[in-house]
Amino acid sequence: FLVSSNATPAAPTSLAASEITASGVRLSWTLPDTLATSFQLERRTLPSGSFTQIATPASGEITFTDSALVAATAYE
Repeated sequence: FLVSSNATPAAPTSLAASEITASGVRLSWTLPDTLATSFQLERRTLPSGSFTQIATPASGEITFTDSALVAATAYE
């Protein structure tokens, strides 16, 4: 007996930024109640940059520090 699901797992929630400096930011989030084993973090420059993957946190991780930011640049 095999049960399979092609449903997309829920994304992490409650994203927060802290320890903001000119060149970095610490991100934290709440993990969803699903069986997702990994997810990707992406960012882009505003207003119209393309999203770029910046990390693939290990299963269970709830923080990431992005230390490759450029001062006076807006990101999403």
